[in-house]
Amino acid sequence: MTALIPALAICLFLAGCTSAGHAQLPLNQQPFAFVDAKSGEPIGRVLIVPEYSSSKGVASGAGHGPGYMTHSLSVAFPFVYSTGERFAVTQPDSKGLVLGRPAVVFVGQGVSVKGVIVIAPGYRSLWLWKLWERPTNTRVPLEPLNHNEAELHRRRLNDLLGAARISGAELTEPERLMFSVIKDFDIDVRFNEAERQVVRSFLKP
Repeated sequence: MTALIPALAICLFLAGCTSAGHAQLPLNQQPFAFVDAKSGEPIGRVLIVPEYSSSKGVASGAGHGPGYMTHSLSVAFPFVYSTGERFAVTQPDSKGLVLGRPAVVFVGQGVSVKGVIVIAPGYRSLWLWKLWERPTNTRVPLEPLNHNEAELHRRRLNDLLGAARISGAELTEPERLMFSVIKDFDIDVRFNEAERQVVRSFLKP
């Protein structure tokens, strides 16, 4: 990275460099309660697909200010969540240096959880971003679909999450809301083979 050399010079001049490490606040791992929006009955198992925002380059203010950054979105680390379990979404470490004391410049790649997509058979999938400050056992209602709607939705999710990249321009407006993306952005699907099998198994008829 061409910006790394002057950044390291700044680091030496300011006599302070620290690893970025775990830059985002820890998520609240208290259980969620996913329920049927009509009956209020609990939904036992849902598929959680975390979405991440990544920024790479150099920025002021430890990564929060202006600079020379490229930005990307990805989904990764999907898991099946059962009611009552702790809500343990993976939070990758940022890779880079925070320069200066107090923080003046960030150099590297910052990764943060943007939110998660909640998927349950027979229900409309939902974007969920209130993952930090929230009440214990927060109830999240999911909208039930009729049989035909549910089957079309399942097939569409299977196609989208089975691809290598999701194009924002090719999503419908409800789908863009589901992935919290605008049409100008794409989302990389960064599942390993075991994770792809988890998704396939959950979305099978």
